[in-house]
Amino acid sequence: GATQVDKSISGTVISPPPPDAPTANNATAISHEGFTARWNAVSGANSYRLDVLQGSPAVATDLFISEYVEGSSYNKAIEIYNGTGSVVNLSNYSLKKQTNGSGDFGDELTLSGTLSNNDVYVIVSNAGTPNLSAQLFVDLATGSQALNFNGNDAVALYKSGTQIDVVGVVDNAANWGKDVTLVRKSTVTAPTTSYSVGDWDSNAIDTFSYLGSHTMGSAATPVSGYNDLTVSGTIKRVSGLSESTDYTYRVRAVNSNGTSSNSNIIDVSTTATTSGAGANTAIGGASTVVTIPALPAFTNNSVEIDPDISSNDDFTVTVAEIATGITYTVFSSNNLALNGTYLLNHAGFSAAPDLTASVGSLSVDASDADASIVTISGINGKGDLVITAEGESTLPVELSSFTATMTVQNTVNLMWVTQSETNVNGYYVHRGVSTELTGAEVVSPLILASNTSQQHYYQFTDSDIYETGTYYYWLEAQDLDGTTAYHGPITLQYNNNNNTPPTIPLTTELKTVYPNPFNPSTTISYGLSKQAAVSFTIYNARGQVVRSFNEGTKAAGNHNILWNGIDNNGRICGTGVYFINMQAGKDSFIRKAVLMK
Repeated sequence: GATQVDKSISGTVISPPPPDAPTANNATAISHEGFTARWNAVSGANSYRLDVLQGSPAVATDLFISEYVEGSSYNKAIEIYNGTGSVVNLSNYSLKKQTNGSGDFGDELTLSGTLSNNDVYVIVSNAGTPNLSAQLFVDLATGSQALNFNGNDAVALYKSGTQIDVVGVVDNAANWGKDVTLVRKSTVTAPTTSYSVGDWDSNAIDTFSYLGSHTMGSAATPVSGYNDLTVSGTIKRVSGLSESTDYTYRVRAVNSNGTSSNSNIIDVSTTATTSGAGANTAIGGASTVVTIPALPAFTNNSVEIDPDISSNDDFTVTVAEIATGITYTVFSSNNLALNGTYLLNHAGFSAAPDLTASVGSLSVDASDADASIVTISGINGKGDLVITAEGESTLPVELSSFTATMTVQNTVNLMWVTQSETNVNGYYVHRGVSTELTGAEVVSPLILASNTSQQHYYQFTDSDIYETGTYYYWLEAQDLDGTTAYHGPITLQYNNNNNTPPTIPLTTELKTVYPNPFNPSTTISYGLSKQAAVSFTIYNARGQVVRSFNEGTKAAGNHNILWNGIDNNGRICGTGVYFINMQAGKDSFIRKAVLMK
């Protein structure tokens, strides 16, 4: 019963605008190999695009003119770019024109609104062709005389009444920009009141394809796999990165109407690689692997966590050695996320360890010498979860004490106490200036083990330390089969009470062979009190020469050579005892080394 009404309409049909730019948040779960990028949800967004870059992108000092179009008829356009890293209020800015290359800048066009970071503001003359003024990238079509310029009219950008940027030759009536499109080069990161042709790329008349976006150069480089990466939610784990490296990330929102401008930029630096330390995020409660550099006595300490809840939770895991095994300390800001299934890697035990938890209930699903799967439940309150794995000692020695003290003679006295020893070859002391064992040096000869079931005391004096500072010591326990494990580090703050470092006496000697036993190579250290011709001869247990080294004439000081277990004929030497003879001038020295295959 309704009456049909036909109605004519007129106007322009345009698409809705793309979504707003997201706000990126600080990264979480930062480790040596990655971090978790986070950002706020944007209304109407269907997905997001993530960029991760190594290094820090360039940041502009202020807005500047990024494009100038002097086309046919009234096809005129000015594009302004924001690369400052922040949203800019345009009400402080305006455009002015110098007519025919002379006089004051006038015909002011005051701007309004805001301009997001890495976005452009495009102004066109509304007297131009509809194909230009009706484009979606146009922010303002105006009849202002500031956009009615010709090829000899310089156009300037003003901020709070002061000129900060200009395109065109000022005070020159000659045509410098007629029938041309000028695009600011990506290397430009700051506005300038001095026009330079070298700052612009010139294009043919009526070239409009560059309008609507601008690229500013950057010292940062995209990270493979994370350049314009599509992400469905508002969180993404970024992995496979380099340790101790600076990164940045930014994100854009996407829907059927287009893609937003970039978010703010977040700076993040990965940590150094540290044995026993790692972090990761369980996104939506999914299983996540926390990559943990193994402790010295183990080959794998990484942990996989599958929480029972489906939230986005960060985990920090620390693995530490104890006398009878290791502990896994797990922290999450959401303690309910600690309930779930854990795959604990602990390759280094001789058998499946005993497993206990500090909070909640622990049940063992599967376990062997290399790894264990456990289920943790019943955690409600706050606190860390500590899972302890205990079994046969990870070392062939039960160590109850390892200490370092400074003496009145400015030496360092190291003492360790063992409760029992089995099949132990001996000990080496390592010293370093950081917490990383890889940078430490061996400062002791092999200190033979007693291999007793009773308590035993060991002592070593480090007298080769002279500079004030913090030092770290490790104790290496070496088994008869060549396997090694480490205790430490222990820390010593060394203060040299002497005003000047003493002169280190040089002695001609064959110092240490490390490691010993070895496989496949060992380092032979020696010292010379004065310049001398040096040679080495290595004999097997039957007195046969297997390898010779002629080092030539060496200066006074400390030196090293490496023997890779290869004889003079290029063949691999077999397991056995070898004798290393050093000839330094008229002095001769000999040490024993054991090659273990």
